[in-house]
Amino acid sequence: MLPKSARNRPGNLRSGTHGIIVHWPGPYLHRAGGILNWWAKGERAGAAHDIVDQDGTVVHALPPEEVGWHLGAGKYTRFKALKVGDDNPNKWFYGLETCVLNLQGDMSGATWDATVRRCVEMCALFGLQHWEVYTHQQIVGSVPHWGKYHCHELFYTRPEELERLRYEVSLG
Repeated sequence: MLPKSARNRPGNLRSGTHGIIVHWPGPYLHRAGGILNWWAKGERAGAAHDIVDQDGTVVHALPPEEVGWHLGAGKYTRFKALKVGDDNPNKWFYGLETCVLNLQGDMSGATWDATVRRCVEMCALFGLQHWEVYTHQQIVGSVPHWGKYHCHELFYTRPEELERLRYEVSLG
């Protein structure tokens, strides 16, 4: 867990929950411990609530009810406006970082299964439906991060995988 005094954990409570945002660490292929340490350094604003490592371990960075800084952008999509209006989307979405195996965003079976389980848990906690699992680009647009990659690259290039994730979440 990030310390409360960290730049990336101000301790503010979220206004509510309109969905789950599934992220990836980009082409750097970090493991959960490295991501958490990077966030703890606070050199840049940014932190999701949880990180799913390649072995399926869920590392908690922020309590689910606190604001995480995982949806920053210069401009946002119309979808974001429909969900939260002019408000900061970080106040309204739970963020889940997933550690990936390659630049295509593929996850290990353990990461996939733990991501499904965590989404099921968060849907139950916040009263969400399975279709309320979204990607970063649905909120901020399809602007590539890290050069040419999108967040989450797997779901950007193979949207049927996002639908598979949502379906598995619906099975509970």
